[in-house]
Amino acid sequence: MGGFLPRGDDRGDHRSWFHESAQHLGGVKVPCPKAKISAFEQHGLFTMTHAPLIIVSTRVMPHEIGGVCVKAVQNIFPDFFIENVPGEEQFPVIRETVELTCEGLAPDRLLELLAEQRILDTALDAMSLNLQATSTSFLISRQAAMSRKVAFVLDTERTIGGIIEVMLESEDLVDWLQEATWHPGRREIPRTVGDELSMRSDGSVTEWFDGKGRSTIQTDD
Repeated sequence: MGGFLPRGDDRGDHRSWFHESAQHLGGVKVPCPKAKISAFEQHGLFTMTHAPLIIVSTRVMPHEIGGVCVKAVQNIFPDFFIENVPGEEQFPVIRETVELTCEGLAPDRLLELLAEQRILDTALDAMSLNLQATSTSFLISRQAAMSRKVAFVLDTERTIGGIIEVMLESEDLVDWLQEATWHPGRREIPRTVGDELSMRSDGSVTEWFDGKGRSTIQTDD
């Protein structure tokens, strides 16, 4: 597979910063490493649509240890680089919530984990739920990431251990999502963004069989 990294002209623009919001999140801009050539890109199995710009962020609450939070994110996005990570403080903690954000990351490890966990169809649905033209965003559990697992979280869910927010931006985003989550099973049961088999907005799945065990999926013989 090729193109699992930002476009060639983006590889040197790998930025990382602390993001300020209405919650008075603080921090400083830090230097960033250059993204490496993707292992997927070296395989050359087929030409992929250019990968989107990927922006990843997570919030470190006053009671949380910044290094632990960053390590969880790095289990999914190894090039998530933050220079000034909030450390562990003694009670009472006076530090406020800090949002750590890194832009221009590679999706290689994320896609590897999705394939290993065999949740590529779920990933296609979850990553496209908030799709708007050329951008989308989704949440994954930071607690699951600690165990090198990907667990998608709905916007309306409350989850223990924090979340990781991922934003994707690309003119060819729909094509990339479908290609990046492709697996051999789609030769028999094709999937596309927003099709009749897609996960619903509340997270419920579309059943493949009705109450009498009859298939609800139409395939071409």
